[in-house]
Amino acid sequence: MNLRRGVWCVCLLLCVAQSQAPGAGVGSGLYFGESVRSMDQRAFAMGGAGLGATGGYPDAMNPASLGRAPIASFNVTYRPCVNWGEDGSASQRLTSGRLSSASFSLPIGWGVTLGAGFEQIHGAQYRWANACTTATGLAYTRALTREGGVWAGGVSVAARIADGLHVGAGWRWLFGSIRTRSRLDFAEPSFTDTDDELSQRHSGSYPALGVLWTPGKVGIGLYWRGSSEGPGRFTLRTTHHVERSTSFSFRLPARWGCGVGVGPFSGVSLTADVWRESWEGAHYADDSSAFRTTTTAGVGVEVMPILKNRPLPVRVGYRWGSGYYLLPLPDGSRSAEPPKDRAVTFGTAVGAGDGRSVIQVGIAIGSRGDLEEFRLRERYLEASVGFTGLEPWTRRSLPGA
Repeated sequence: MNLRRGVWCVCLLLCVAQSQAPGAGVGSGLYFGESVRSMDQRAFAMGGAGLGATGGYPDAMNPASLGRAPIASFNVTYRPCVNWGEDGSASQRLTSGRLSSASFSLPIGWGVTLGAGFEQIHGAQYRWANACTTATGLAYTRALTREGGVWAGGVSVAARIADGLHVGAGWRWLFGSIRTRSRLDFAEPSFTDTDDELSQRHSGSYPALGVLWTPGKVGIGLYWRGSSEGPGRFTLRTTHHVERSTSFSFRLPARWGCGVGVGPFSGVSLTADVWRESWEGAHYADDSSAFRTTTTAGVGVEVMPILKNRPLPVRVGYRWGSGYYLLPLPDGSRSAEPPKDRAVTFGTAVGAGDGRSVIQVGIAIGSRGDLEEFRLRERYLEASVGFTGLEPWTRRSLPGA
């Protein structure tokens, strides 16, 4: 048995055997972490659909979108999130947040734009607590938490090769780590509590390619991310000062997406995107049995009323899909299917800095899990707050808007 499997067995099975009162879990970001798609708040508020519908923030979704940047600009995005997990008998809340992305674009002439920045592609937020007893009746509490993230930083270039047609390419380097912590808290003071920590560090790199075509009132976008092969390292530390390290093989799978945007009337925009990640062809620590290839889709609409000579967009969307991992269950087994993920989204935007900047907000209300046999569900409220400086925010309009 390799180290990864051994750690998960210790963390998830020890208290199950004699558990009397199962606790509740918040199940986002198991295994390598929750797969995250970087996007601007406009796309976020419209069901995550923005590949073909918007120029996006600089390089946030599609490197080809850089070609639409009229002047130098930058964007910073932060995503706070609150998760409520329950298993039918108890519930708990997990509050988190992440700096989702930061980017900068610089047009250099001849229809060419350069970009640089970083984005989070995986985030781990996992919490599980169980009240347990040993075979001799000794009461203790097992707590398992997981946190951290993996980011990708890099550079991109985009060019306008024809009227309304842009292509882009970039290269990303992975960095970051995920930490898993397991604690045993015995009710009897004479027994020593334990606190074990497992850190996972990741590295690697991958290419990214994109196309954006906006003929008239229609926009079409394509994106492809290559797979990444790289080494990682487990480091296990315990309260008894036992430390072990081992290397593992890591492969981030390819991701591709396509999207369309339509502006049928002035001030009205419609969007739709489909994304796919080939996790079944990936491997992580020489194990791919827990992973499934995923498909995620989203649709959205934006209406742009004019109030006091200022546009105030109203955005609504819906997204659905599933996770790529099989969820560990209280009995020590795995779910037959990954947890499903559905969310309703909405948001708006306001101009700032005399119209040279924009503040945008997107909100998603959703749920994950719905595994009826174990009644495991996770509800969440996630926001996406971003600020773009030094460019007219009216560039966000879809074709025909």
